[in-house]
Amino acid sequence: MKSASFWSLVQPSRFFWERVDGEWVVYEEASNQTMVLDAASVDVLLSLGPGEMDESFLARQLLEDLELDKSEENLAFIQSTFHNLASVGLVIHSKDAAFPNH
Repeated sequence: MKSASFWSLVQPSRFFWERVDGEWVVYEEASNQTMVLDAASVDVLLSLGPGEMDESFLARQLLEDLELDKSEENLAFIQSTFHNLASVGLVIHSKDAAFPNH
């Protein structure tokens, strides 16, 4: 059985957003962090607001939202976005063999 891979917000929180010169200034209440994020990162956070999401579905949605084709370069960009958000403690990656079709 193939294990599924998921992304979710580290913890439920409130985000406060403001767009400034094409970038987003985001304040995350639970960690008391203020960050400057690109549109891809903001899209990931908004997508994960309702809850955990399958990685492949989230990647396809992000490519569609950003109007990018499914090239190796764009898929690498999406993976980089996921990992950058994880590195600042906003999202977490998990694998779950029990729910491969989640």
